[in-house]
Amino acid sequence: MYGTYIIEKRINEPNSVYQEVARLHNYSKYTWEDVDVFTSNLSYCYRMKNTNFCENESEYSNEACTILLQGESTQFSNRLKWNEYVQWKGSVLNYNLGRAIDGNNLTTTFVPYVQFPTTYQIFEDENIPLQGGVYYYKIQATEGQGGHNATSFSNEVELVQPPLLYIPNAFSPNDDAGNNTWGPAFSFVKSFEISVFNRWGQKVFTSESLNTTWDGKFNGVECQQGVYLFKIKFYGFSSEDPIEKMGTVTLLR
Repeated sequence: MYGTYIIEKRINEPNSVYQEVARLHNYSKYTWEDVDVFTSNLSYCYRMKNTNFCENESEYSNEACTILLQGESTQFSNRLKWNEYVQWKGSVLNYNLGRAIDGNNLTTTFVPYVQFPTTYQIFEDENIPLQGGVYYYKIQATEGQGGHNATSFSNEVELVQPPLLYIPNAFSPNDDAGNNTWGPAFSFVKSFEISVFNRWGQKVFTSESLNTTWDGKFNGVECQQGVYLFKIKFYGFSSEDPIEKMGTVTLLR
């Protein structure tokens, strides 16, 4: 009968050395949690052995290594990579990527997104909703046949897209089924404020809604053709500091 479990850990890097991290006497839970880790930066490997009351040691167990998920954002794309999960008896059947999105009217609940065969450890997510801004990912590995139907989760990665906007310089509200209203086109914007002024400094339009555009009217009356000044203040998801822009838009009739 074994009375002590000895757990050892190493960083999942070449030439790293195992060190003892726990010695559990008369332990019956069969689970142990390691809190001295930095799972967003490192992958760890574990193994264990037993000793009986006569100090006789068993052989080491198989090695189990955690999955480290890493990512980076480029414009309109999130790139992800992770290390292979090793040492399962049934090997890895597949990897499943979960994704959650924080944005305007979007949910932050993880949902299954993409399933990969075992040969994949890199993925480029180019299908990201523009009304979002913060994207969360995690990987689940599933053991294949011949094992114990085990699963293993990676750390969670948070990636943020920078806010963008495109501002048209003219519009023509003449009911011709095109270009009848004016407003910026936003991507990855959390909130914004916009104001439009005529040449005398009178505010003729204001909005804080991403879906509201200017129809060229003020109090229901058509504004004159000409050049108008706009001021925009908008916020991304990565900073509390606003971005401000000023410019002109031409109203054509």
